[in-house]
This record gives sequence, C-alpha cells and structure tokens, in this order.
Amino acid sequence: MSPRLCTALIRTSILLATFAIPSAAFLCGCGGAETVGVRPSPHPVLQGCTSGEITGVVVEASTGQSLDGLRAIVTLQQLDSNNTTSLPTYRPVAVTSSIPGWGFSLCPPAPGRYLVVVSALDSAQPIPQNANAYPPTLILAEAGAKLGNVLVGPEARNAVRMVSIAHAVTSSGPSGGVITLNRETIFDVADQGLPGTEFRYAVPSVPQNFAVASYLTAFGNSCPAAAACAPVNVILPVGPAVFRLPGGGWAQRAGSSVYTVEVRAFVYDKAVSNLDRLTTPNCVPPVQNTSAQSNGTPLIVTPGAALEAQSFDFVNCH
Repeated sequence: MSPRLCTALIRTSILLATFAIPSAAFLCGCGGAETVGVRPSPHPVLQGCTSGEITGVVVEASTGQSLDGLRAIVTLQQLDSNNTTSLPTYRPVAVTSSIPGWGFSLCPPAPGRYLVVVSALDSAQPIPQNANAYPPTLILAEAGAKLGNVLVGPEARNAVRMVSIAHAVTSSGPSGGVITLNRETIFDVADQGLPGTEFRYAVPSVPQNFAVASYLTAFGNSCPAAAACAPVNVILPVGPAVFRLPGGGWAQRAGSSVYTVEVRAFVYDKAVSNLDRLTTPNCVPPVQNTSAQSNGTPLIVTPGAALEAQSFDFVNCH
C-alpha cells in the first residue's frame, strides 16, 4: 500500500455518560505512525466541572432524531492566544460523543467563550462508502451555556460525501532520521454572517474516524533515505461550516473551502508514555503549514474528493 494512502488510525477514548470505552492502539501497516487522538475532557457527571459545563443535544434537522456517538461527535475549541495568523484561530481542547436522549456535556478548562463544533453523519453505516457527512455546525458559547437542540443539516444543508486528505511527514537531523512527535490540525475559515467576522476553526473529524491529532514518525522501508516518516490520511466533512447566529438562523460562507494542514514537531522521549506531556518544540522550523495539494494547486475540498497535500519535511531535528 502506498504510504500516502495508508490510513493512520488513532488511539482515543470516547467518554460516555457513566463509563469510558477505550479503543485499541493501531499502527499503520506501511511503515507506520503511532497516533493518539485529542483526549476527552473530564465528564461533569464523573469528575465535576468547576468552570461550568456546556451541554446540548445533537439533533438531525431533517428527522428530529437525536444522534449517538456513531453519528455525532462534539469538539470544544478555545481561542488561541498565541496565534500569529491574520484571523482569530480556535484550537480543540476537548472532545466527546453525543448520546440519544441525553445529549453531550463538555467541561471547559476555564471560564470564557468557546467554539462548539459538531460533526455528524446521515447514517451509522460504515464510512466513507455508506454514509455522508453534514457540514460542521459551529456555535459560540460561554462556559456554562445550555445550548438545547443543536441542529445538524439545518435549512436543507444536506449531507454530502466526505473528503480525504493524505500527506507524508518526514523528520531528519544532521546524522540521519529522527523520530518526532507530530501534532496536526486542519483549519478552515468561517464567519458570523457579516463582513469582517471571519475566523479560523479546526475542522473536526467525522464519527467512526477520529482525525489525527498526534502521531510519531517511524523508520521503515517506505521512508526516504536517512529520514523517519509517517503516512497520514484523514477523512473529513466538507466545508464551509454552518454558524448558528446568536439571534436565530444560520450563516454559511459562499463558495468552496480551502483547508489548511498544520503540523507541529516536538521532541520525542520514549520514556514518557503519555505523549500529551511532550511539549518541547523540535526541528527547524518546528511548525509547517500548507494550503496546497502536491501538484501546487489550492487544497479546495469537494464532496468525495481524495486529495494529496504537499508533504512536510522537518529537518535539523534532534
């Protein structure tokens, strides 16, 4: 299998109302990267939430049906105070699933305003062959907000085929390949229905296939000489996202979305079992972005497309 088409699966935990269900860890079969998903925030029912839980129920607009974790996941995103781009940027801080008849609950790390992002499918059938994805639903909410019904597919915004984005990551140092921890985020631009209200948000994964959050490069026959590598392929909903307006109604940017893939490299220490604790930047530069395909054209996402982004080559790693 081509390393750029080999899907990097994820180790993650979906925290449900009264118990946690951890999935297994997977290694990509073609030279592979070990990957770790965004970790769920502590569930208020289990551990208490002093900052004010954000709750809601994910409902399919066309049927009025509340959706479960096979069809809907919810991420909580916080404004990045260290953002260096021209637009305000939100990054994930928690993820959870939705439970029919109960909904979802997220615990913000601190009081303040957050972006709630819902990713949902029109079917619980296996992806990507037998289910479509709704455009992401975005809601700005203060800590402690009770959102009520959060509609997916409002105002006939129908589910469409998902997009896959593949790319390769390599890491090397002065003496050859270096294993690095890499954290990846894919961004799109949304707005609040008015000019000048644009912001960037992290495109969520689709249920059944958590988008890559963290992974390791590794040595393998598919890697370039004197480099460690990781083949990555993620399945995502197609933007533009749908933004819930404070006064009611919905806004959606016109045209097609151009996704941006960001990869950050960190020092890997095999003695540290919890990869979330690895926070020392590595390589020069330690952060790379691309909004282009491997052929140089923009990374425009369309339903059912299988895209290959430009590769990420990290050098001077240690």
